[in-house]
Amino acid sequence: MSRKVCSSLIAAVAMFVTSNARADELSQMISPVSHPVTFEDPRHSTELRPIFAYHEIDENFVTGGGDVQVYALQARFKVTDDFSIIATKDGYVVLDPKAVVPRDAGFADISLGAKYSFYRTENSIVTAGLRYEAPVGDENLFQGNGDGAFNPFFSSLRHGRFAFYGGNRTPNCSG
Repeated sequence: MSRKVCSSLIAAVAMFVTSNARADELSQMISPVSHPVTFEDPRHSTELRPIFAYHEIDENFVTGGGDVQVYALQARFKVTDDFSIIATKDGYVVLDPKAVVPRDAGFADISLGAKYSFYRTENSIVTAGLRYEAPVGDENLFQGNGDGAFNPFFSSLRHGRFAFYGGNRTPNCSG
């Protein structure tokens, strides 16, 4: 193949890929993995997302070191293109400190809610939502305290380059 034909073919493929990526920038975004319990993707989807977290506790902490493991499953159900029901916090926690208390395991609090997109274009979306964290977890694992918490939030994405999350945790909301 001549260089001209090869260069033309590469340019045509690049234009096709670039035009398709720009046509649907929202679907090209990858959801962040940091703060999986608090950050909410502004897009709507139906999915089950397993989460495993491991945290090693510093030896200078009151527990004298140790570790914490969390096994969880997030669920999202897309009702319409602009409305979803979400379950973003749950799971089973294993606390293994080296001192203070013996190893313990149990359930975390459960957080349920909904989100709604009040602005959407081909390459931008702004979503607001509200979650309620029910204090049903085991108190010996620092869960199940108080009367629950409401967590209003908003999340946005513009041109596949900018994502913003804003949320506020309000503990003991019922008095």
